[in-house]
Amino acid sequence: MSTSDLIEIAEESDLSPDLDQGIRDLLCLCFPPDVTVFSQSRYWHGTAPEYSFFRREAGKITGHVGIVRRTIRAGASQITIAGVQNLAVAPTRRKSGLGALLMIRALAEARRRGIAFGLLFCVPGLARFYSSLGWKIQERAFFMTNETGARERIPDKNIGMTLTLGPEPFPPGEVDLQGRDW
Repeated sequence: MSTSDLIEIAEESDLSPDLDQGIRDLLCLCFPPDVTVFSQSRYWHGTAPEYSFFRREAGKITGHVGIVRRTIRAGASQITIAGVQNLAVAPTRRKSGLGALLMIRALAEARRRGIAFGLLFCVPGLARFYSSLGWKIQERAFFMTNETGARERIPDKNIGMTLTLGPEPFPPGEVDLQGRDW
C-alpha cells in the first residue's frame, strides 16, 4: 500500500470528536506558539474548513490540511477559492513527501468540486515549498475583516500565494477575503 492510499478525507460535517482531537494534537505539535488556539480549535477566527485530508499512522494523525471554500473579491471579480488551512506534518514525517501529497490531493478535490483557484498565506520560509507545487506569489494587497468588523490589510509577513485550478488566470487587483482569514 502506497502513502497516497493511506490519505483519508473527512467532510467537516462528518468529523468525529476523536479525529478533531487528533488533528488538534498534531497542530499543537507542529505550531507550538499557537498551542493556546489549537488546543481549543482546529482553525483560526472561527473559519471551519469544508473538508480536510489527513494521514493516520498507528492511531496518530501525522499529516493534515484543511480546505476552506470562500467567495472573495479579486479586483472587480467575485471568485470562489479553496483556502488552504493548517498544512501540518509531524516532525517524524517531514521530508517524506507527505505535505506535498496532502496538498495535491486536497487541491485535486477542490478542482473536482468546481473551485477554480487555490489561495494560501505562508511565511517566507515556506514559499519555496509551495512554489514547487505550482503556487505563485502574489505581489498585491490582501484585506480581511478583523474582529471588530473593519477591513484590515493582511500583514506583509504573510505571503499570499495562488494556484489556478481551472482554465482562467487569477484576476488582477487587490484581494478582499470578504471575511476573516483562516
